[in-house]
Amino acid sequence: MNVEPASPTAKNPPEQFAGDVWVDMVAVPHEADQRMSVAIVKFAPGARTAWHSHARGQYLRVTQGVARFGDREGNVLEVHPGQTLYMPPGQEHWHAAAGETFMEHIAMLESGDDPSTTTVWKEHITDAEYEGVVRPADAIDIRKESAMTDNGPSALGEMIGDFAPKIVEVTDSVLFGDIWERPELAKRDRSLLTLSSLVTGGSFVQLESHIRIGRENGLTEAEIIEAFTHLAFYAGWPKALSAIDVAKRVFAE
Repeated sequence: MNVEPASPTAKNPPEQFAGDVWVDMVAVPHEADQRMSVAIVKFAPGARTAWHSHARGQYLRVTQGVARFGDREGNVLEVHPGQTLYMPPGQEHWHAAAGETFMEHIAMLESGDDPSTTTVWKEHITDAEYEGVVRPADAIDIRKESAMTDNGPSALGEMIGDFAPKIVEVTDSVLFGDIWERPELAKRDRSLLTLSSLVTGGSFVQLESHIRIGRENGLTEAEIIEAFTHLAFYAGWPKALSAIDVAKRVFAE
């Protein structure tokens, strides 16, 4: 065993970053069959990467400040210290410091079969992309994120599978794999029931993703707003107003 020698802090190049960004390498491969590299990356307020992708994906653990991560679909996630973001192989994205404070994250990735393609850099992001509609990292679309893939567990499984594997199993296979697919009730009606239940229970984190699902299942903006207005008299005014605030944010996207 050995203590790794410290590497000098490097300033990342302006071709790939906007603003001041510094990197400290933590780990690099030693043996021919090793691929993992780890670095601590620190962003000045408002600093950001250009668009890029990684051949074998990347994990990013935020340790200081508030981070923003965006993809080509227009999603912008706000990630806080203690949270880890996973970026799948080949998905183009950017990361940045949000607000007026420094942001630091630990970046972990594996080299591609051709090391020169480990990271593919694209154009710089625009101010509009940086200032896009920001969502908290835990406001996931639970239906999309719970679907099992050929590559392994669902995103919900990756988030809590080690901690609560049974609820991941029944969410993936029973709720979205069976109940939502049953023909006895139209998906549009299932969405309306789900939205009503979430508002009544005050489950506003899950409400955001189910508003999107409801729209996909045929509910209009007017119908969703009318449903929340109706619920004010049964679930309570504060809950209905909170639900309308969530809907307004989703519709603005």
